Amino acid sequence: MKLQLVLITVIALMTGACGKQNSKNSGSTRINRYQANQIVSGTTSCQASSWGRIYDETTNETIFRQRVADFSLRNLDEIGNISPLYNSNTGIEFQMTLTFQNGQLIPSTSQASFKISDSITIQENGGYIQFRMGGMGGQAQGGGQFSAQIGDTKGYVRLDGTKTVYQGQQILFGQAYFNNYNQGEQLLGSFVIDSCAAVGI
Repeated sequence: MKLQLVLITVIALMTGACGKQNSKNSGSTRINRYQANQIVSGTTSCQASSWGRIYDETTNETIFRQRVADFSLRNLDEIGNISPLYNSNTGIEFQMTLTFQNGQLIPSTSQASFKISDSITIQENGGYIQFRMGGMGGQAQGGGQFSAQIGDTKGYVRLDGTKTVYQGQQILFGQAYFNNYNQGEQLLGSFVIDSCAAVGI
């Protein structure tokens, strides 16, 4: 029942939408600054406006904020207020293309772009931080289920999800985990994105 309620909220929103201390690893944080609403081309097979969401309706802002700091390799005091809820003007959004062939992820044609908005980045001309990751490996497991890893030199994100149809709309829904190699794998949150983001599952 709880999953159904979350999906109802997600589908409705997707349909309606169709100084400081030095950083933990100075010079190597996952940060590229962009102006708000700048779309990164070439990172998705969906329409340019199709951004998915990573969120966690089961946790609080304090825990989610720490996850975001760890994920983006920034100090906690560099992160403003950030909501774990799906329906928020702060949080984690992402675009991606996952290409599977014969059940295997094709790294050369799989990638993702993440953007993180919090109360600090929003004050900076309505901006956000953004970074990209490339395909590493994964499998389509049948029945619409898949597991994929995308990463960079600092770590990876693992997406375990399912392609499903809900109220006539095809989506990818599942759990996102991250590992920055020196921290161990941690839950980032649930994810949802239009099914056009994955090919071959």
